[in-house]
Amino acid sequence: MLTAQRVIEIYDPHGGAVGSGYLLAPRLVLTARHVVADALPGEGPASPPGRSATNRAVRDLARHRPRCRVRALKCTGRSTFSDAVVVWWAVHADVALLVTVDLSAPADDPTDPPTWADLPSADPVEVTAVGFPDADVNAEVRESRQIKGVVTPLSGVKRGQWVIQVDGTIGDGTRDSGSAWAGMSGAALFAEDQLVGIVTVDAAPQDPQRMQLWAVPAHEFAADPGLAEWLRWSTKAHTWTRSPVDPIGQHRLLRQVVDANQRLSVLDAESTEKIALALRTLRAGRGGQEATRRAVGRVLAMMSSKNVLHVGLEFEVWGAVFESLRGLRSALEDAYTELAATGPDAVRAVIDAMLTTVRNYLGRHETSFMHHMHRAESWHGQWDWSGLPRASLELLALRESLAALTEPLSRFVSRDRRNTHPGWLGYLSLLINGFNRYRPDSEYHTSLADAYLNFPVGAAASGVPRLSMSVLSAALQENLASVRMAAFEEIGRLAEEGHEEAGAVVLDLLTSRDSTVRKRAQTILQKLEWLRSNAEYDSDTDTWIRREPQN
Repeated sequence: MLTAQRVIEIYDPHGGAVGSGYLLAPRLVLTARHVVADALPGEGPASPPGRSATNRAVRDLARHRPRCRVRALKCTGRSTFSDAVVVWWAVHADVALLVTVDLSAPADDPTDPPTWADLPSADPVEVTAVGFPDADVNAEVRESRQIKGVVTPLSGVKRGQWVIQVDGTIGDGTRDSGSAWAGMSGAALFAEDQLVGIVTVDAAPQDPQRMQLWAVPAHEFAADPGLAEWLRWSTKAHTWTRSPVDPIGQHRLLRQVVDANQRLSVLDAESTEKIALALRTLRAGRGGQEATRRAVGRVLAMMSSKNVLHVGLEFEVWGAVFESLRGLRSALEDAYTELAATGPDAVRAVIDAMLTTVRNYLGRHETSFMHHMHRAESWHGQWDWSGLPRASLELLALRESLAALTEPLSRFVSRDRRNTHPGWLGYLSLLINGFNRYRPDSEYHTSLADAYLNFPVGAAASGVPRLSMSVLSAALQENLASVRMAAFEEIGRLAEEGHEEAGAVVLDLLTSRDSTVRKRAQTILQKLEWLRSNAEYDSDTDTWIRREPQN
């Protein structure tokens, strides 16, 4: 993670070179090798000292090696320089590692190094870095400069480095360095919250208008055994690891799903950034857990465009919604410490983004849902309902109580896949897991479209944790008729099980102004003998009405 305390300014008194660095772990500073070229010891890289008497061992090591000076970036005032020595450098890459000699050395007290990542595709990726370029020297004090730019991974392939196209402008250098960017070398390059490289040199020192820098990719040095050995020494346990989710541009994530239909538009930039920020925050959990990063990466890819859910992708939609919910639930179940580290706001933002996605789809296709409901002839047919309204209720429940994040939808999505009954579980297995994994023992002739539209959530609901009455009552006030009906379906199921509060709601809805809700309340009441004692039949209107209490 890129923080001010981890940004390091470097000065090599032997040759007068200046540069930038990054506090990779306690006492370890990563930089470009050429920045400290005059401080490289003739005997080569060093092995870490024993873990006992560490401070003394490091001081002994420093007696025989040239020293550099390092200090952390401070928001106010000037921090003091500390001594450091070069202990490792890459043979084929412009990267070196320093260890600070003094206990007073700059420290963010990082318990673990950041994850590193590669850029495996050709898609441009947004990056950022912080350093101390020559152009920002004022009264002999180097000011920090944070850059934003884009890496185009297929540029500089023969050289083994990436080209960063930097946004903005840079002034003229104030020293005889030949480049306004001198001093930026060694800055850590980040994409999202993952270290992807080290800035090395100005790509066009004679043409400052080009605004291009070179960077050595992390994959060129991150797996080096010598570097890993020093990281284990510093952290006492951990080395750094490659992230399982490589950073990719927001627009690529959106296009992965939007490309299925070129007519679909992508969210505006502000909305896209808002969702992406929420997901990146959640993905940046600590404690060595990677499950949430993987799950949220899938959620963002599937759910970040509200226009991606459309009629032609009904089966993909079904799978995307529940796979995303299942992935998020499983990740959080395995990462309690991550949830505590990131806080509930990030989780709530993800849920809200997914809820908005589902609700927008339902709003655009409300007519087809209602048509399906009205054409149902039998009582059971009237309760067959698409799963997306149900997903809305589950999302509302998750938002109401983050304590439920590890439980909702677990049985709904993850029950025994070997069940061969061609009912609700069979259809769910078919739609989520793919056609090749579902082989019913008994023959059935339901078309795929009917399997989607006639998915009996009434039966499925018996296998999920109950939604609270507060969520269901709020859902009854929704503008979307499909969500109202999904809520009422759940209330009816609870009433059938003898839930008194749900039964009272059914009685209240016998005279609802919504004809669909009123009709369903009448149907439920006819099946519930215990509830009919609180109602009376009106033969003139052929309906049941709530019996007024006797004084």
